Amino acid sequence: MGASNKTLEDRWNIQNARRVLRELARWGMIIPFCAKGNGHRSYRRTASGPIGSGWSLAPLRILVKSIEDLVQTEEHLRMKRIELPRRTTDALRSASTLLRSVTDCSWANEAEQKLGMLRAQRDQLRNADIAELQAICSDAEDFLLEVEQLLQSAIRCPDFADESSTRPDDTVHYQYNDSTNQGESSSSAEEEYAHDGRSLPASRSLGDTSKPGFEDPYGIIRSGFSWRETSWLFPFTHDLINLRHGPTRSTPHELARLIGVSNNIADASVAALGIAATTLCLLITGQLVAESKIHKSADAYMRGIVRKAADGDLNIGHTVFARRRTAEHKPLVAC
Repeated sequence: MGASNKTLEDRWNIQNARRVLRELARWGMIIPFCAKGNGHRSYRRTASGPIGSGWSLAPLRILVKSIEDLVQTEEHLRMKRIELPRRTTDALRSASTLLRSVTDCSWANEAEQKLGMLRAQRDQLRNADIAELQAICSDAEDFLLEVEQLLQSAIRCPDFADESSTRPDDTVHYQYNDSTNQGESSSSAEEEYAHDGRSLPASRSLGDTSKPGFEDPYGIIRSGFSWRETSWLFPFTHDLINLRHGPTRSTPHELARLIGVSNNIADASVAALGIAATTLCLLITGQLVAESKIHKSADAYMRGIVRKAADGDLNIGHTVFARRRTAEHKPLVAC
């Protein structure tokens, strides 16, 4: 390996070839070959073969089997320590989110008990072998699918729809309170899309709208929003994040990294608005970023949203209604 630093940087797409070579030598993957006193490397083709000085790749011929074994070991550890626990936890959290929307239902109570059993089993198998972790992960994902199917069947039931559905009635148009004061102008998502300028009462308390029995301070429930609408209302999420089962505890940070919002702002928003409302605000912000409609930064925009929530002047429901009006395609939302 006698190429110059510039050639290696271009071929390897790196910035400091000298440092990379030094690290490879430290790990014993390359050794000096016909080294020159000044440290320069050279390479030239001749009729009898290439000649030059620099580094020899001979150790890699010996270490290739060890490197392959190391890759397999690392992949095994990644599956055991990261991938399988993450998939299991995400499935159980998503199932818990779905079950929170159902109360006083026999199958929901049974599902809650099974959810508790799966959580206990997951906690007991944290240090188990990969086969057992794969088994509990499969059980958790099957359980999530089962809960989803049961919930879909329950939603189709008229009694359930009358008592528990958050979708607006086809014959009723939900109106907001017109007797409220107008909020001051700011760069919030509500002002971007709420054409009538109305807002909910300023006396609203903050909290997580996903909690059962909690009032609807940000108009999310009244808008009839379903997480299955996410990819339709916010197209930038396509192939980036899957929210069809609702957000988990880690969702706000994942979205914040995608759209350029700091973790501190995401944490402050979760503390003030809750996970569900924060996720929706990040989706709104991310879509505006994708459409180049934010003039400053996503971070500043989210700070403005948190301030509006503190002032009791945040209405996410208006934005959801507006996104439905401006979306180009009809959503494919399963009931």
